[in-house]
Amino acid sequence: MKIDIISYKLPNHTPSPKQECGWVALHASKAVGWNSLIFESYDTIKFANAFVEEEYRGNGIYKMLWDARWEYCKENFKGWKVISYCLPTTLQFYKDRGFTEVYTSTLVESTIDC
Repeated sequence: MKIDIISYKLPNHTPSPKQECGWVALHASKAVGWNSLIFESYDTIKFANAFVEEEYRGNGIYKMLWDARWEYCKENFKGWKVISYCLPTTLQFYKDRGFTEVYTSTLVESTIDC
């Protein structure tokens, strides 16, 4: 399966807080996955919005997207801190790449009654 990874909105100057950019995985011109990063401050990046379409999972697309984002950060933001909120399914992936678990959060939800 041929997957192309393309970037979008990469800054060509010092990014401002809350600026976002990312990468899209394409298969036969169809977006099948994506991820992004958000500049939280002038020295902190948050990895966000990672997703791969269910029928394309298990083909290494998440890793391809992650690697593209990580290489961009290593080339352009040496010394910056990277944070990410992980699901249990991706926590070990991050730990294997040198990330440290800082704390655990729990997703909660509610329905707005009319």
